[in-house]
Amino acid sequence: MTTAATPTGASAPRSSTNWQRVIGVVVTVCGVATATLGGILVYEGINQTNDARDRLKMEGGAAYDADKLVFDDGKSRSERGWITAGVGAGVLLGGAIVTATAPERSGSIALATWVVAGRSGLAIRGAW
Repeated sequence: MTTAATPTGASAPRSSTNWQRVIGVVVTVCGVATATLGGILVYEGINQTNDARDRLKMEGGAAYDADKLVFDDGKSRSERGWITAGVGAGVLLGGAIVTATAPERSGSIALATWVVAGRSGLAIRGAW
């Protein structure tokens, strides 16, 4: 004697949130913030270097040595800024790629188990 297939359960509806897209947007925003921070460091470093260079032309002795340290610090700050901006640009690009490759959810999938005398299985219904 055979009984008709009866679904014993179905999976809960899936969330409509596309987590790959969310992660991509978050990474992109972090990249923009990091690149902006790098740009600010470059701007401050260049200004500090230019101010120290102007003072170096007019001074000598101990004042020259102090301004030389300020000049070197500004140069170092500018280099760190360029590195930070480059890392931020890379992160921004990575986030854009993750966002762009996120799959669109245009359909849904449902799973249901079925049981027939002596047999059982899993039915998958979906629309794409």
